[in-house]
Amino acid sequence: MPAATTARRNSRFWLYAPFGLLALLAAGWSALWFMARGKVEQHLDAGIAREAAAGRNWTCRDRSIGGYPFRIEVRCAGVTLVSSRWGDEVKIETGPAVAVAQATAPGHLILQATGPLTATLPAKQNADLSWSALEASLRLTTSGFERISLVVREPVATLRTPDGADGSLRTESLRSALFEAHLRPNQQGYASQQAIDVALSTKGAVMPVLDGLLGDGAPSDLDVQATISQSFAFRRGFNPDALESWRTANGGIEITRLGLLKGSARLEASGRLGLDEAHR
Repeated sequence: MPAATTARRNSRFWLYAPFGLLALLAAGWSALWFMARGKVEQHLDAGIAREAAAGRNWTCRDRSIGGYPFRIEVRCAGVTLVSSRWGDEVKIETGPAVAVAQATAPGHLILQATGPLTATLPAKQNADLSWSALEASLRLTTSGFERISLVVREPVATLRTPDGADGSLRTESLRSALFEAHLRPNQQGYASQQAIDVALSTKGAVMPVLDGLLGDGAPSDLDVQATISQSFAFRRGFNPDALESWRTANGGIEITRLGLLKGSARLEASGRLGLDEAHR
């Protein structure tokens, strides 16, 4: 074979080799993405089944999983939770929601939801919560979670309670310019007690009950930093049985900072909260 012909073939090989390699990488990445999509769907179904066994029935209406090629997106046209574990049924519904994770970091989830959230509560109570933006960030590990953060902008909560035999409703509303909540496992002195560090803050809050107590209608800024020990008691939800388990395990809330600023008034506190045998 002439040397010139061999040289031409070698040059063509190196010309087309990068495109072939790129095609192989794309095919491999696609296979991995669809495998990841399948695992996400399995985990969702298993989680919903576990919740149903615990008396909490979740529904993700018109669920879809997409985001190819670089993300995994789970979208719901609406999310519904129905719980009847404690006798009276509680139903919570919200609008469209989406959970997103980068394919390279599946343990970091970003959740967004569209309001309003409506709740049907026992004793013919009902409530709704609206907001201009709601976003949550979850960093998950194989043993639990590393951090959970929630940011809600311009939340407005309204509770309606029957008032009298005529069927009229008493309405109470709370609103704020900004609400934030952050949770993470405590890695210091309380680690052996499965403690969780909690930070809560709200800016520009309007709370009529507090206004009446202090005689001041100015908006409030609240900042709370605390550690909740024996948090394992609440893994199946916040309910009377969980609260009793937490009490008997000597659970407590160590408040390292509680700051309230309302008009010209300022309150600061710290200390420990817990329940005694009389649930005081």
